[in-house]
Amino acid sequence: MSDHGRSVRFRTQAGALGFPVMAFRWRYLDASGAETAPPADAPEEFDDQAEAEAWFGDTWEDLREAGIDAVDLLDDSGEKVYGPMSLQEG
Repeated sequence: MSDHGRSVRFRTQAGALGFPVMAFRWRYLDASGAETAPPADAPEEFDDQAEAEAWFGDTWEDLREAGIDAVDLLDDSGEKVYGPMSLQEG
């Protein structure tokens, strides 16, 4: 299904019929700006932007220690919401 030319997935929650829900995911970047593998314990996707940002707020220092230099936030179509956002101090 599409919403203004964008792919929209439908999920069903208890007591509700299917409704469009956009998922979000982080793209992890190395120091050169190239995409790199996510940490093994990183969730693949998040149900909404607030959930993705809350997880990032709790784990950005761990990501930096794991060698991630920056991140982009992507929607479920792969379109960049924002980024790159540096994890480096300063």
